[in-house]
Amino acid sequence: MIVRSGLVILPLAMLGCASSATCITTDASAADTPITPGDVAPAVDVPVTPGECRQPSDCGPPTMSSVSWCADSSSWSCIDRQCVWECRGGRRCDRSADGCVRCDGEMREHCPGRDPCTPGWPDAGQPKDSTCGRAWTREPSQCFGPWVRMTSDGTLCSLQSLFTGAPRSVLACRRCQTTLFGIEPVP
Repeated sequence: MIVRSGLVILPLAMLGCASSATCITTDASAADTPITPGDVAPAVDVPVTPGECRQPSDCGPPTMSSVSWCADSSSWSCIDRQCVWECRGGRRCDRSADGCVRCDGEMREHCPGRDPCTPGWPDAGQPKDSTCGRAWTREPSQCFGPWVRMTSDGTLCSLQSLFTGAPRSVLACRRCQTTLFGIEPVP
């Protein structure tokens, strides 16, 4: 990974997806496309160590910035053993060996290849607000239900509806939140 001008530029190599998985691949050349200052806060997402949490309380105090839609409702979640600053957070979600994700207190699990991708991911998503400089919607990814796995580094991100009556959601990836207009996650 190379850091340039406050943006994290990821290797452009595309990783393959299992044939049973829904793999959405975006134009890798777009990863170098500049992001306008009005769309992104100056902070850069900092990678986290895998296995850093077992519960949301392992993630520390709530000191991260949030997108405007989640300013009063964000907290840490522990997703796939990584701390994720999530709108309406406070949950623990685990990914099994087959890639399925289940959160504590939820009966349903979401699985690659079984659960449909969020309609329009990632092309329909218009980033309006972000707390980091990584262009998450421009990276190769695999989506299933309300989950997005970045194929470049395996990061598991949540996609949560903002419940505004219009297709608006928040993509939460580790310490980064991005508001997306035009996308409503599959429940």
